[in-house]
Amino acid sequence: MEPQAPVLLPGGPGDCDHAEISEASVIRHAGRWHMIYQCRPRPQASRRFALAVSDDLWRWSKVPGNGAPIFIPLPEWSGWSDDGVLECKDPWLIRYAGRFLLYYVCQNRWGDSCLALAESPDLIHWEDRGPLQTVQRIENPLQGPSGFEVPRVFEREGRWYVFVMNFWGLQYAVGDDPFHVGPWRVLGPWHGSSVFSDDQGRWFITHALRPFGQPSTRAGPLLGPLRGLYLGGIVWSDGVPVPVDLGNVLRNSTPHSPHTPQTPRPAPHAPGAQHPRLS
Repeated sequence: MEPQAPVLLPGGPGDCDHAEISEASVIRHAGRWHMIYQCRPRPQASRRFALAVSDDLWRWSKVPGNGAPIFIPLPEWSGWSDDGVLECKDPWLIRYAGRFLLYYVCQNRWGDSCLALAESPDLIHWEDRGPLQTVQRIENPLQGPSGFEVPRVFEREGRWYVFVMNFWGLQYAVGDDPFHVGPWRVLGPWHGSSVFSDDQGRWFITHALRPFGQPSTRAGPLLGPLRGLYLGGIVWSDGVPVPVDLGNVLRNSTPHSPHTPQTPRPAPHAPGAQHPRLS
């Protein structure tokens, strides 16, 4: 089998994605797929977000097509400037109450880690709502990340779940809407995880780095090779997600009405965090 060619290539000099195209989130709207991805125009530039659309998930066109990004965080709270801010990353899209919500990781003017939110009617025009959660960074060469990373948000049985990486591993919080969740609970040493279900109501968790159960340290003699992407199962106990071996979910699944997670709502605000203003 021939290797798959990239479906999205960097833009030319001066375009917002000339130097980097990385983390992305995809959602379907108006009969087309929309992908928001983080990018940089130059190696030293700050990250920003751009948009591409597709009819089939293979052929993508950039929007608006002039090399411009569709969103950068407000400098008033984030301290974002044209160069040097890499902590504007990890987009995650959901649809809620007829609008689109963009969760992303950023920093504030004091360097604290923030889980932030933007809102849009059409995935092109965005309003920055600022931080939903703010935590001080914890720097440790053997553990990490030092702040929020890779948010994932979804609804299950009328409750909203927000998953993030933050220092001790994969954490999650639960609430009645996607804006107010808490408290944070540590799920385990899973890296860059997504939690999702299939049309049989079975739940799964991905994990990137080393195999499930191996040391999760980021440096030193225990680091070892970064081996790839892994898939495990999730079972639920009174609303609590419990990671299990994939075979456990596949063997013990029972026929069940299809359940598709809905687009999530935002997370709870912590001390010092801004509360979103929804219209």
